[in-house]
Amino acid sequence: MFVTRIICDGYTCRIIFARNSIPKESRKPDLTLDDFNTDEVRQFFTPVAVDPGRTNAVTIFNEYSQVRQLGTNEYYNMSGTRASGKQLQERQIEEGVHIIESQIPTTKTCNINQYSEHVTYILQHLERLFTFYGVHTNRYKWLASCGRQKALDEAVNIVINGGKKYNKSKRKKTSRNRKRKRSRRRRGNQIEVENTQTFRR
Repeated sequence: MFVTRIICDGYTCRIIFARNSIPKESRKPDLTLDDFNTDEVRQFFTPVAVDPGRTNAVTIFNEYSQVRQLGTNEYYNMSGTRASGKQLQERQIEEGVHIIESQIPTTKTCNINQYSEHVTYILQHLERLFTFYGVHTNRYKWLASCGRQKALDEAVNIVINGGKKYNKSKRKKTSRNRKRKRSRRRRGNQIEVENTQTFRR
């Protein structure tokens, strides 16, 4: 149900909906591992041990003695946060905003005079900061949000089925997959030519 509320920041648009609560008698039961016996667990589930770390964001070990890893660098490259952060940093340097931000007085103080310095400094440069962090910077936020969601989805896929990292058939930029795409296009073009010739006859 639409609640007559639309939020727009100049780049993205959010439309708010609401739904009625599900009656208790229609809700699905909350099952735990104790509700299944050993045979059902082996049939429907794959026990997986997940170990988070610094070098590797996730290390997975399953009952088939398969070890899968998602490195921290891989995660950041998939999410694209480094690329978008680099672009934003370059803009900050070009427009001199990095100098303003590096000289902001600290707010971690109990001294009212030092805190007043912080407030005065922010008010002096408020218009410049608002101009820089305007509507056009929402693009970076949106791309970063999409990238984080994609990286998390791929991390879950690695845990469940190996994802693109451990399944070459799911990758887009492998030579075998490129050959398959070319062959499909050729077949499609041949079918189009045959249909055209048949129609002319």
